[in-house]
Amino acid sequence: MPISESHPIGGVKTPQRILTDSGYTIRCWRTRFAVNRSAVLALTDERFCRMWEFYLSAVELEFLHGSKMVFQVLLSPKRDAVPIVRDFMLGQARQPAR
Repeated sequence: MPISESHPIGGVKTPQRILTDSGYTIRCWRTRFAVNRSAVLALTDERFCRMWEFYLSAVELEFLHGSKMVFQVLLSPKRDAVPIVRDFMLGQARQPAR
């Protein structure tokens, strides 16, 4: 889920905000799963759906209450291959979905 000006937290990302943003992302995934549950059920079974709902709910709460954290790391074999500023990632995230 791209972070936009209308996002509940928005603004500069600190480790705490990344942590909280992940909780909101998982919430969106959980909501989308709920909307499409019958389609998923047709491909899997009730046990899978219940386990996935439990997993998404648990992870959302863990992120929102501080027991989980996500870090993003860019690795490169060359020191100057990755820009110091990550603006190139924001441009792609803000592109409308096609």
